[in-house]
Amino acid sequence: MKVRVIFKFEKETKGAVRYQEVDEDTMEPLNFKEAFIGTIYLRKAQIEGIAP
Repeated sequence: MKVRVIFKFEKETKGAVRYQEVDEDTMEPLNFKEAFIGTIYLRKAQIEGIAP
């Protein structure tokens, strides 16, 4: 099974970058019932270069 998930930059904190899963057509954030993954946090220490 393949799943395509689109994320949009949401917020940058001191140690991480947060991305929110969005609807592919409207680019609006999905609520927790609609989302496959939801929100992800990526540690800045693990990201090379500038985070989008």
